Amino acid sequence: NAEDGIRYRSPSRGLGDVYKRQVSCKFLRVVPCRARRFVFFFCFGISVFFSGLCTRSLGARVVFFWVVCVGSVVLTLWIVFFGVELVWRIDCAWLLLVNGVATLMMTILLYASLARGPVSVVAPIVAAHPILVVLFWFTLGARPGLFQWLCIGGAIIGVILVACSRSKAVRVRPDQRAYFQRTVLMALAASFLYTLMVVAGQSAIPIYGEVQTVWLSRLIGLFLLTGFFVVRRKCPSVPFIWWPFLIVQGCLDMGGYLLLLAGSSGSGREVAVVAASGFGVVTALLGRFVLKETVTVVQWTGVVLVFLGVGLLSGQGY
Repeated sequence: NAEDGIRYRSPSRGLGDVYKRQVSCKFLRVVPCRARRFVFFFCFGISVFFSGLCTRSLGARVVFFWVVCVGSVVLTLWIVFFGVELVWRIDCAWLLLVNGVATLMMTILLYASLARGPVSVVAPIVAAHPILVVLFWFTLGARPGLFQWLCIGGAIIGVILVACSRSKAVRVRPDQRAYFQRTVLMALAASFLYTLMVVAGQSAIPIYGEVQTVWLSRLIGLFLLTGFFVVRRKCPSVPFIWWPFLIVQGCLDMGGYLLLLAGSSGSGREVAVVAASGFGVVTALLGRFVLKETVTVVQWTGVVLVFLGVGLLSGQGY
């Protein structure tokens, strides 16, 4: 791709800079490919859980604004320190734009629906996005094997079971059925936007790489949110007590997306995204044990199916 675009690289000042660039290229691949999805969905699952807690007090836009700020600062320091090569190709910039806008809209809907709750229902609905991702890549010629299809089917069925099985807290409050249905619709919209984000990101990786793709998508979201606050003449201020949560959440969110894209590039990307969708199960379990949300037997069955599907896929090297 060097001939197709313009690359920028920080000037080399000696062997130290060469070593740093090598570390930068290999850093995301220190963890074996089959383990990256587990690392991703634990990181992102915890980040999503924190976002639900923060959004209830601060609002979805404010939380995402500072999460994006933290991620952008960390990635900018990464690029400067490691001397990461930047590719400037205008003809493919629309992929970054789609990825950035989809990430912004998806995350705000995800945070808002998590704040409405219950977390153990919302998170798995958003995590059901691999259904659309797999269908998209299948139409473009991807052909997983029979065993991979069985694992994909089991994981997707597990996510659906967790999402469609209402908790007792929802069933005993029929007066809030309309409220719950709106929350589900918001989660479904976030799932669709998540699909758009993943497909655009996977398509941009061969051109821009994982770090630049995530970095520019963060900057696009930060620019749009800054414009929103300027137009509304609002300041996204945050009490000091929330800063530790936002910093941890921003780092986990940024690292999770990097691992997702690093683990889903190349062959098998339509399968890898299914394994990464296990973040919804992690968030649902945190909602059960931390927030004391009720989890039914059907939902526990779905949790087991997801972990089995992800584990078997990873055992096959996907």
